[in-house]
Amino acid sequence: MVDREKKLKSLEERAKRMKVEFVDLSEAEMMPELADKIPFSVARQFVAIPLYATGEEITIAMENPSDLYILEQLELRTRMKIKPVLADTEDILFAISSVYSQITPEEVQIPVLKEPEYKQLPVIVGEDTVTWFRNLVVNAYNRNISEVHIEVYENEIKVRNRIDGIISESNILPRSMESAIHNFLKTVANIKLEKRHVPQEGVIDVKIRNKDLTVRLATMPTLYGERFLLRITDEKQFTIKLESHGLSPENLSKVQSLIRKKQGLILLSGPSGSGVNSVLYSIIHSIASPDKNVFTVEDPIGMPLQGVNQVEINPKVGMGAAECVRTIMKHDPDVLMVTKVRDRELAGTVIEATLTGQLVAAGIYARDAIDAITRLKDFGIEKYLVATTLLGVTSQRMVRMVCPKCAQAEQVHPDLEAAFEKHGIAKPYNVVKGNGCTNCLGSGYKGRIGIFEVLPVSENIKELILDNAPRHNLEEQAHKEGMRTIYEDGLDKIARGLTTLSELKRVLIE
Repeated sequence: MVDREKKLKSLEERAKRMKVEFVDLSEAEMMPELADKIPFSVARQFVAIPLYATGEEITIAMENPSDLYILEQLELRTRMKIKPVLADTEDILFAISSVYSQITPEEVQIPVLKEPEYKQLPVIVGEDTVTWFRNLVVNAYNRNISEVHIEVYENEIKVRNRIDGIISESNILPRSMESAIHNFLKTVANIKLEKRHVPQEGVIDVKIRNKDLTVRLATMPTLYGERFLLRITDEKQFTIKLESHGLSPENLSKVQSLIRKKQGLILLSGPSGSGVNSVLYSIIHSIASPDKNVFTVEDPIGMPLQGVNQVEINPKVGMGAAECVRTIMKHDPDVLMVTKVRDRELAGTVIEATLTGQLVAAGIYARDAIDAITRLKDFGIEKYLVATTLLGVTSQRMVRMVCPKCAQAEQVHPDLEAAFEKHGIAKPYNVVKGNGCTNCLGSGYKGRIGIFEVLPVSENIKELILDNAPRHNLEEQAHKEGMRTIYEDGLDKIARGLTTLSELKRVLIE
């Protein structure tokens, strides 16, 4: 008791120095319904919990109420003015555990199955299956699970979850549940029950405490039955600000310079799951304004963007990606986003759009920035068109961040220090490793951040493209002009204590 009183007194003095209010959470009244404003994963990451709200202002107890980045993120998510107050870290974590544990399966609202739909099911879906799905959604919501994979094998059903880009086994179910689970998911996703030998896609709209979540369902026939993928999306958790993806100040400045151009092509490259779409959304969000006509071509639409005309491709009705772009061109666009350039026809159509005066930002599968240039040529785009239209190229990956709650300083290995010096990473080095804790579920990592390389296409780069210069010449010129590679950006984030060498190696293994 005496120790706690000393700690609270120390926190009161700290609050005075910070010129904020101190709150003893053991005595404070809270409004649990405000948990809707801040997702569980964000509350744990920032060590912050909403207490009460009056009008457009929300009071949030924080471990560090002077952290401007956290305040900005909380304001972005809550869309309210933040009044930060200081509270004890252990009290905040206990309050988070208490408040968010109140979310129960019964609070998950799912599409209602009408009696005729039940009767159409080959196997009646009972309450057990509904409860199973509700528990799945609650677990995904609380643990920040982005994907759930349901795989049928000879004698069992395996459930695997993806968290922070890593997939791991979660549960094993009896094979006898296959029909009930599959029929239920297909029904609420509004896809055909009888189609078991062709892939299908659907959407399940669910709510947790009136917060809308989207579950995108995809099926695929396999040896022992249908495989299901559920992608769980909370639109409010999308990082929309360009500054929030992990771009270094230098790279951020380069990207901002590119998107201020009126005409040309900006390519964003990376493999699936590297965060390219998220950065594309941030670019379009930063460009969109009432005086610009902005369009997107997506497959599927990931999230709604205010003031943007979003088009989802639908090849079944003749609206493939290339046809969407051609149709959009008749509507006098200023800016166009294409989530992925996959083939020769679409690449040619995108180039045509830039030649008629549009700014186009597009994703492309490529190993790195230089490889993205080569990919355009592989699609049959003439070198003079590449040199004329291409403004710049980025490439990126996502690495897991060291959990801030269990991070511990590590001695810099001589090989790592030599790599720092070779690639110009300045001291001091803050190399850390996560030991594993309840906050990160024992992994040592919590959340992800991007590592990037950004290559503006200068006059010298254009000349090399026109000369069909080999890759090593392009790389040499890019480095002369100050391009830092993905690997070097990753080393910089290791030196700053954001990620680890083992994580960097994991994502960069080709």
